[in-house]
Amino acid sequence: MNDIYDYGNEYHGIYAKRNPDFSYTLARDPSAEITRDTSLPFDLLNSTLDFVIASNDYCVNNYEMAFDLYDCYTGRLYRVTFTDCENYMNGQAVTLYGHVPDEDEQKAMMEFDHDHFPDREFFRVVR
Repeated sequence: MNDIYDYGNEYHGIYAKRNPDFSYTLARDPSAEITRDTSLPFDLLNSTLDFVIASNDYCVNNYEMAFDLYDCYTGRLYRVTFTDCENYMNGQAVTLYGHVPDEDEQKAMMEFDHDHFPDREFFRVVR
């Protein structure tokens, strides 16, 4: 992967490349120790990238679960599947594709935010 930037944190590094189509290609630092906190969502939420959790987990199909992360920098919603998390843990690069949330998704994000973080008003001021 060319043009990879280290958006690591005090726990371990995550290598990320923001692509022109606003997708992210992510890889775990192979030299970092795997701890009980090592996971794709944990690394993304604790990196310098501006991701916040935007949904509970949900069923994508008969075999897959996912949850959404919102990128404050791009204003896009990214679906993270459990397969993405497993591939990341196994040292494979993962690409997340985002989209601008529609009105229903924005409403769901606001409800999730209000239910889980009643003192935070993040999604109430986004768009």
